[in-house]
Amino acid sequence: MDLHHELNDTFLKTIIKSELGSVIKDLTEVSVDTFIKDGILKDIPIFGTIIGLYKGTIAIRDHIFLKKIIHFLSAIKDVPVSTRSDLFTKLESEGHNLERIGETLLLILDNIDNYNKARLLGLLLKALSNAKIDYNDFERFSSMIANIFIQDLLDLPKYVTELTTNTGSHLEAYSLILRKSLWVNEYSEANTYSLSRLGERFCIAIEIL
Repeated sequence: MDLHHELNDTFLKTIIKSELGSVIKDLTEVSVDTFIKDGILKDIPIFGTIIGLYKGTIAIRDHIFLKKIIHFLSAIKDVPVSTRSDLFTKLESEGHNLERIGETLLLILDNIDNYNKARLLGLLLKALSNAKIDYNDFERFSSMIANIFIQDLLDLPKYVTELTTNTGSHLEAYSLILRKSLWVNEYSEANTYSLSRLGERFCIAIEIL
């Protein structure tokens, strides 16, 4: 098995089969060096694989990648293993390629620029596990997390009541908010927006509404 497939395989095993609650708890605030030195995560497949690759010498970029995976897993730590396993069995029975799902998640985690985005991605998987969203929503929302400025995402609940702003066009492009009216004076213009049904589902999925 080459490195690419080994990493993806152990990542999926971690999501589907690993008990995470007691191990991942509070590790978002612990340095990577600490848990490597103490062997805290040695029994979690994805960390054993990554740490083993570098034999204790990990570059800054790899520290960041490991921390993003920790934040991602912290969001699903309370989802029972049986629930996660049932989810992926169901996805496979529906014809979804589990290897591609793992690869996509790893690619997003590698490229996102914020630990909080990694946690939001994990919350999407939690919502999918609990049937709060379907797989189409999961894919769509994952792409939004990857591409939208984090504070814009976290500010979405403000649009529950109509909000006038000149910074809503990006969220509108993803159909998370709907344009209601245009406000203009001699100095500037802005639009009034409200949260869309899609935006509401997104907020519920990432637990901000």
